[in-house]
Amino acid sequence: MRLIILTLNLLIVFYVNAGCELPSHLKAHADTLPRAIQKDHKKVSEFLVKPCKNEAEKVQIFSYWIAKNIRYDLKHMKQINRNKIAREVLYYRSAVCGGFSNLLKQFCDNENVLCYTVQGIGRGNFFQRYFTKLKCRHAWNVAYVDGEWKCLDVTWLGPELKSPEFKKDLQMKWIFEDPVEFSKSHLPYDPRWQLIKDPNTKKEFWRNKDIEERNYNWRDSIATMITSDQVEAKLITLKGAFIENNDAEAYMNGIINVGWRLVGGTYDSLETIRAIEVFQIAQNKYTELKPYKSDNKHLSQIKLGQHLCRKRLEMKE
Repeated sequence: MRLIILTLNLLIVFYVNAGCELPSHLKAHADTLPRAIQKDHKKVSEFLVKPCKNEAEKVQIFSYWIAKNIRYDLKHMKQINRNKIAREVLYYRSAVCGGFSNLLKQFCDNENVLCYTVQGIGRGNFFQRYFTKLKCRHAWNVAYVDGEWKCLDVTWLGPELKSPEFKKDLQMKWIFEDPVEFSKSHLPYDPRWQLIKDPNTKKEFWRNKDIEERNYNWRDSIATMITSDQVEAKLITLKGAFIENNDAEAYMNGIINVGWRLVGGTYDSLETIRAIEVFQIAQNKYTELKPYKSDNKHLSQIKLGQHLCRKRLEMKE
């Protein structure tokens, strides 16, 4: 079964045309990365960018190195929440799509390239869609490169690097692909990340044809989001996904997860206070969105999060 799934994943790479050409000197440099530093994401990104002249080349060399050196983790392919952070990806040298995109974002963050991880649906080849009927959950990236937003899928790039075509002309599919072409195989939950004026609806995406013009001002929408702090930006994109998909369950899960990330880990009074605000937003939305298909798990998680916040503020630890 795994062999069948892997074969179907490999077939995905023939879905669109090549994205961009990797300069040969960047490939040669990336291939000399010392093993001694390969578990430190800061040292890895610092080494990789040495020959780069602009942001585009930085993202290209990051994408190439990740796709070549990180293997797809078949054991965790069904565990959507198992999106390893950069340190884990480099330690285990394996990840699912979320781990690939998280590592690329971390490299970009290290070198001051604006980059986001995007959650959504990746549509594979005809046989995968016909036999499984799965809306395949997937993760990829968008990056602001030399004054322009670009689409990137490092996970799908991996198999391409083994192809004779890549070895001949160094063309990297799925990196800097035209947004209109990219949107035929990638449907983000938040429509702004399609980077197109008339983003696809779910119906259009699965039927692979346009139904209506939407005139979506994605540039202003993204500009508003990136000028917000990280918590507010996450809440904005969660709201955008909810407006588009009307999935109250996913919306509530997303808000609550933001709260838990703030209150978890090392104690920080400001982040704990912010977590209280986020949990209050979640509670308000819980009341506002009812009735929707849900047990009381969301309310219990909200109450538990609020309780933990109060305790941490009281104990100061």
